[in-house]
Amino acid sequence: MQSFRYQDYPGNELFIPSNFLPFELAPNLPGFSNSLGMRDKERSIKKAPGVFRIITLGDSITMYGHYTDHLEDILAKRYGLKVEVWNCSIGGHGIADYYHNLEHRVLGYHPDMILIGFCLNDFSLTPVMFRGTDGKPHCYRPLRMIKGNLDNWFYCHSNLYRLFLSGWEGSMDKHHGLSKESTGKHYLHAIQEICRQRRLPLLTMIFPYFHDHSEETTDYQEMKKVVVESGVADIDLHETFLRSERPRYLDPFNPNDYIHPIDTAHRMVAEILAEYLLSHGLLPKGSDAGIASRARPSSR
Repeated sequence: MQSFRYQDYPGNELFIPSNFLPFELAPNLPGFSNSLGMRDKERSIKKAPGVFRIITLGDSITMYGHYTDHLEDILAKRYGLKVEVWNCSIGGHGIADYYHNLEHRVLGYHPDMILIGFCLNDFSLTPVMFRGTDGKPHCYRPLRMIKGNLDNWFYCHSNLYRLFLSGWEGSMDKHHGLSKESTGKHYLHAIQEICRQRRLPLLTMIFPYFHDHSEETTDYQEMKKVVVESGVADIDLHETFLRSERPRYLDPFNPNDYIHPIDTAHRMVAEILAEYLLSHGLLPKGSDAGIASRARPSSR
């Protein structure tokens, strides 16, 4: 069956199987990840008095980028604010994984706010990594996912179960007419509901593809529609990185990579975020720096 993909996971040691996510970032990778499996400096789950903690979810744009580091530095050094900006992003993840990560792990980190950095392909489901009986990592690309310990155990140990699941998912998708747009709408609503129940501010950003026709892609049009209809606060970075200027933010050594911008772009994003958070009163009382936002958030 074409929907049943049993293959070696791309050869690297960055990712490990997970009980609630398609895969996780391996912890304690020297110079790369901390003990919590985050692409971040070492963090303490116990929050110091007076600290405002922003948890950031995203994919490889955020995991490999440094706008979270830059934002934390700006808020501390320029405005004297005790704000932590945690980078809980995992390369290759999408909106379904942001929901599961938030529900099963991130809430345990005592966030005061949730920030999501969207890549335009985030409404696609993520290949699930597991270890076969041969001990090697493999991946299975689901159409739908039933996440949970029992489900993970079965598809980690049974070829028959994965074959059955792929067939069942295919029939469900055909019957219900599921799409990337409906997937995005479902999981964004679920994330909003968690944040509403916990009274957590939620802010999203939409990163462009760094080429001049990003706005014309189906990925963007579907994501923009879902985000606008949801009413979630968002910053559309298409309005920051203008069409004619986007190529300057590509890595000159890898110009075919139009998804991951260079650090100059991440510094710009951090500035935009800092001004947006301050001007919209999303940080603790007394943090008003009296600045006007240049973030140009999407209009409602």
